[in-house]
Amino acid sequence: GRAKVIKGENGGWWVVTKNTVACFDKDGKQVGDTIRGLKDPEIINGEDGKFWVVDEDNVIYIDGEGKVLRHIKNTGRRAQVVKGENGGWWVVTKNTVACFDKDGKQVGDTIRGLKDPEIIKGEGGKFWVVDEDNVIYIDGEGKVLRHIKNTGGRAKVIKGENGGWFAVAKGKMQRYDADGNPVGKPVDVSNRTSIVIDGQEYEISLVPKTPGDADGDGRVTVDDVDAISRAARSGSSNEEFDANGDGTVDRQDVDFLVDEVFNTTVGDANLDGRFDSSDLVQIFKNGLYENDVLGDAVWSSGDWNGDGEFDSADILLAFQTAKYEQPATRHLP
Repeated sequence: GRAKVIKGENGGWWVVTKNTVACFDKDGKQVGDTIRGLKDPEIINGEDGKFWVVDEDNVIYIDGEGKVLRHIKNTGRRAQVVKGENGGWWVVTKNTVACFDKDGKQVGDTIRGLKDPEIIKGEGGKFWVVDEDNVIYIDGEGKVLRHIKNTGGRAKVIKGENGGWFAVAKGKMQRYDADGNPVGKPVDVSNRTSIVIDGQEYEISLVPKTPGDADGDGRVTVDDVDAISRAARSGSSNEEFDANGDGTVDRQDVDFLVDEVFNTTVGDANLDGRFDSSDLVQIFKNGLYENDVLGDAVWSSGDWNGDGEFDSADILLAFQTAKYEQPATRHLP
């Protein structure tokens, strides 16, 4: 397939193919060995010329000379690599979370036994880790400051003013200070669907009322299509992205939105109910077609197969599955 060429720091370049990653200097001389046996790898820029390489089962940290600083194997899904403050990095796999410094050295212990964890950035290098049954607050050195267990579902963690945080789980809301210490007593919110914190209203229902409303704003829009597509690509099992209710987050959830909610087809970039010339004009004017930036495309800019790119595969899919310039036959939401 079409390779990606990505410019790094210090004049280096990375060439990313479907199964390999290789580094070259500004004169085209290869630096270090080619990393092989990957599956659709992507590059995340580190600092001082370093890079993270992420694929479906590996996370590899490489310096500007092509030397492997850290290799995390068997991640169980495409891991998330999140940049923290103070030069730290968090690697989130299907069941673990680990912190590394800017040189790839692990900081603190790996948190294991999680279920599809996500990271919420705190302040001063701190992080919240949230999964289906835990809320964990960790400092920049990897030390656990607070661990809330048995949440009975994925809790909501909300940032307030003055460095405060609110955790909502099991119908209770507890406030915490910037160091993870509880402030006051828990508040019963079991009969509420939203709460107001520092003048801002937040939805606290963990499951959208409308099928496909992934962001919980009461509407199903192209933003929900993009959110569910990203979730499916990352291997998430969060039920808020399970649009068709089959217990799995995958491409079928995107198809459900397109087919059943919007009553349209692949290729309908503007979601007006038909695939026609206006969609082609829209997607090509953005200039994202087969460019060298990984994961920059969304539904409205031509990513119809959900891989984060706009390329010939999307055009082929649209013309294979859609009827070009055929009007919608049903009412659109």
